[in-house]
Amino acid sequence: MPSSPSSWRPSSPPSKERIQALVDWAFYGGWYDYRRVINGVSRGLNQALDVTQLVEVLVNGVNATMQLRDAALFLAESDGSLTLRGSVGFKEEITSAQVKGDGTLVRFLRSNAEPIETPRLRQALEDDLSAEERALLACDEVRLWLPLVSKEELQGVLLLGARLADELFDAEDHRILGTLAQQAALAAENVRLVEELRHRLAESEEAHQRLLCGREEERKRLARELHDRVVQDLIRLCHQLGTCQGLWKGSPVNERLEATRGEMLRLLDELRRICNDLRPPTLDVFGLDSAIRSHVEAFSTQWSGTIDLDLAKHDKDLPEEVAISLFRVCQEALANVARHAEATRVQIRLSLSLDEVELSIQDDGQGFVVPSRLGLFAKDGRFGLLGMEEQIELVGGRLQVISQSGEGTEIKTQVPLAISRATCSGLAHTQPKVMR
Repeated sequence: MPSSPSSWRPSSPPSKERIQALVDWAFYGGWYDYRRVINGVSRGLNQALDVTQLVEVLVNGVNATMQLRDAALFLAESDGSLTLRGSVGFKEEITSAQVKGDGTLVRFLRSNAEPIETPRLRQALEDDLSAEERALLACDEVRLWLPLVSKEELQGVLLLGARLADELFDAEDHRILGTLAQQAALAAENVRLVEELRHRLAESEEAHQRLLCGREEERKRLARELHDRVVQDLIRLCHQLGTCQGLWKGSPVNERLEATRGEMLRLLDELRRICNDLRPPTLDVFGLDSAIRSHVEAFSTQWSGTIDLDLAKHDKDLPEEVAISLFRVCQEALANVARHAEATRVQIRLSLSLDEVELSIQDDGQGFVVPSRLGLFAKDGRFGLLGMEEQIELVGGRLQVISQSGEGTEIKTQVPLAISRATCSGLAHTQPKVMR
């Protein structure tokens, strides 16, 4: 608590600031100097990047600084209407108010960007008001209106109630609050632009996630269609050719049938490989560890190096999206080893805990310089690592690329299971239809 002014003995005539301090002490306990604190409010506005911060500064901050009974902040929506975003003290008449963007009140506030007291505002808008606007102007608790105007657009309005000491707002108050309103308008515009940017980024992210999910669903559908139709038809035709060969034994036709059947068997193996790449059947039936093991076996027939496996046998089911995302990372990482790494040995580790699943693919190849962002590879038409990162981020995980020239490369992914289940659950409800 501040000391009583009675103990103060001036040795010279008191300055204006000293007199103001005495008045502040008498009315507000000695600490109230809102002109100084308003500067702090201005600094807070410069740092506000969302509506919550803006409300904290303009409603709670100004209300406490000026010792007001009430304060409320309305912000403009995309259609120009005003929506309450925060309030202190005001009754329901204010907090439930609706202000249309094409109404007389908004037009007046937009063209008169100065603090205005409620009686003057009522006098200026006697006619042509909607019922909602009349109800709002009829609230005697609102003493001062601060239009927040930036670039000739109304960004919002700050409503101030009476002071606790019932002191009137003087010309100095209007000047200071007018300056504050200009700063608040810029801050409100910045917050609106940041919110729009965040909304667009969220929409873009959601669209990208749907695209990735749709691509995986399309792969699954194609694999099923090829296996259930084309592969089965080829198997039937091969069987029929074998039957025909028995009927043409010793004939030159039999040699041609044998050659044709051999070609069909080769195509059948190729189609099975394509189906497995599109959607490995072992993944759905036996799980991720078996799918990786099966893919490594097929990969080893075309690559001469050594692959060491340390695959945890998970005793619980992973979310389908997590399993397929990790499999795609392993698939792409091995493809990169074959194309670029010049490696002789690869280690693949899969570990699973209660909270997280981790996959690591490490080679002893030539390595490379990892850019600050994997997206920079896209400029050179290299999308493999970027695709891995997007695949893992889709299920709420994180992908690291650890490499240096001459020291090999490690692709390390970590997926928190609690986050991934929530993410995958949300994606399941927004899954796009696959056109057939």
